[in-house]
Amino acid sequence: MGRTELQKTPFDEFAFLDADAARLGVANPLPVRRASEVAANGDRISALRWGADDPEIAFLHGAGLNAHSWDSTAVVLGCAAVALDLPGHGESEWRADSDYTPPTIAAALATVIPKFSSKVRILVGQSLGGLAAIPVANQLRAQLSHLVIVDVTPGFQSKPSFTSPVSTFIAGPESYASHAELINRAIEFGIGRSAADLERGVMLNTRVREDGRVIFKHHLASLPAGSHRDFDGEALWPILEALDIPILLIHGSRGILEEEALEDFSRHIPSATMVEIDAGHNVQRDAPVELAAVIRDFGGTH
Repeated sequence: MGRTELQKTPFDEFAFLDADAARLGVANPLPVRRASEVAANGDRISALRWGADDPEIAFLHGAGLNAHSWDSTAVVLGCAAVALDLPGHGESEWRADSDYTPPTIAAALATVIPKFSSKVRILVGQSLGGLAAIPVANQLRAQLSHLVIVDVTPGFQSKPSFTSPVSTFIAGPESYASHAELINRAIEFGIGRSAADLERGVMLNTRVREDGRVIFKHHLASLPAGSHRDFDGEALWPILEALDIPILLIHGSRGILEEEALEDFSRHIPSATMVEIDAGHNVQRDAPVELAAVIRDFGGTH
C-alpha cells in the first residue's frame, strides 16, 4: 500500500505540557515520549506513551484531532497510558485509499495496541475514535476489561436533527494564510471559545507548507475528490451489544448527543453506565479533570 509522508514540523510538540500541568495542579506529571508501531496491514501508527510502565489505558481521538487532544486528561490521570494518532491523523501515515471509516481504521488500531502494550485493559474513544473503539474492543475482547465511549453513539448520525459543525469546518479551505486565520474560522464554527483556547490545538494539528501556507496534518482536510465514504453507524450496534465488558458512555452537556440519541443508546445497551459532564463535544479538552475522575472511578485506575 502506498503512503504519503508529511513533513515533520520543527515545533516542539511537548512545549505546552509544563504549563498544562501547572494549570491542572499536577506537580510531577508523567514523562511522555513519541513512539510508533506498524499495523498488520502495513499502516504506521504513531502514538504518545505516558509513563515508564506498560500502559493499561489506550486513548483514541476524534476526527480531525490527534493524540495530543488527550494530554490534559493523561496528565490528570497520572497513570501509564498510550494515546494513538488515528490513521491519517497527527504523525500517523495517511492511507493511500483515503478510507477512514471506523471499521477500516479499527482493523489497524486493533493490531498495534497490543504492540504498544499487552497490558492495555481500558479503551477510551471519543467521536470517530469512539466509533472505531467498538470494533477494536471486539477484536481485543480477550485483553480489555472496560470500554469508554465519549460523546458519540452508533446511531447519532441517523437522527434527522444531526448536523456536524466539525465536519463542515474540516471540509473548508485546504490551506490558510496564517494560524490566526484558521483559529478565527474555527471560532466562527463554534469550535473553541477564544483564540487562546485554540492556539495549542492548532499549533499541534498543523504544519507550514514550503509556500508558507498553513495546512492540517490530518488527511481529512485534503482528501481526493470523491473519496469520502458513507458509513452506516447502525451496523456497530450488534458488535457493541455482544461485548461482555462494562461499557461507559460519557456525553458532554453541550456535545452532539441529544436526548433521543441517549435514549437510543440506553435501549441498545441497558447495562451501560451513562455520565454527563459539563463540556462540549471534545470533553477531554473542555473538562479533563472531570473526565479523568469518571474514567478513574469506572476503570479502577490509580
